[in-house]
Amino acid sequence: MKIKTIKKSKSKNKVFNGDNLKVMNLIQDEYKNKVDVIYIDPPYNTGKSKMGKYSDNFGGHENWSNFIEPRLELAKKFLSKKGLIFISINEYEYAYLKILCNKIFGEENFVSSIIWQCKYTVSNDKKGITAQTEYILCYAK
Repeated sequence: MKIKTIKKSKSKNKVFNGDNLKVMNLIQDEYKNKVDVIYIDPPYNTGKSKMGKYSDNFGGHENWSNFIEPRLELAKKFLSKKGLIFISINEYEYAYLKILCNKIFGEENFVSSIIWQCKYTVSNDKKGITAQTEYILCYAK
């Protein structure tokens, strides 16, 4: 695991490089209730072979949910009282992620579902309608 400190003005920001579940377990006592913003870009479970260190083919929504749930539960522990978490996702797991986040963060802490245009031209690489957008779910602690 690599830890890099980024100094901007008087604040100190850190970037952790490693398996996120292992890193979060190692640093949870030090950062509990201290993080104002978390951004997560998990594998989307599209069936593609690999995305970075993680498989992108979990063989179903339940397996994907079992992968992401402990990471979200740990992330919640890091959030300060005013903390926000942003999670990128596409249409494959959006509904499952929303239900999971409602369970972990509470439905009352749902802030917004942000839709962003991820492609500016139509792809001809699959049959039917191609997605031009993805989503970012935002929850407060």
